[in-house]
Amino acid sequence: MQNFNLFSILALLAGLLTSCSPVKPITVKRFDDFKVKTLSTKPAVSFSAVISNPNSFGVTLKSFSANVFLGKQPISAIETTKKTRIASQADISIPFEAYPDLKGIGGMLLQGQVSSHWETTGNVVISKFIFRKKIPFSLEGDL
Repeated sequence: MQNFNLFSILALLAGLLTSCSPVKPITVKRFDDFKVKTLSTKPAVSFSAVISNPNSFGVTLKSFSANVFLGKQPISAIETTKKTRIASQADISIPFEAYPDLKGIGGMLLQGQVSSHWETTGNVVISKFIFRKKIPFSLEGDL
């Protein structure tokens, strides 16, 4: 009986100590698998965001929101509030679909200001138990 009490106390302490460790920020590593789905009056583009969890414990992705720019012109906003579990020290790929703004792209084409440089800025919200953390991110590249 005494061994059981000692084991219970040690298990409780271990659980408390691991749950109190600081949450490292997750990172949005890159965007992959770009595909143009439609080129009609409402174009659609699909892609995946690769997100990495450097923590020694799993976290839940509560929300993901970002704005996409081509040159300095905003072309689309991306958002999801679907809860996604990210295992400890793992990378996951989350599929997205975006609908670029035809006015912005058309204006760039008419003005001859087409840029191949893209930039994405946004936030991810993660949670562990009752704690939430909002993490900003920024990615850029060339088409």
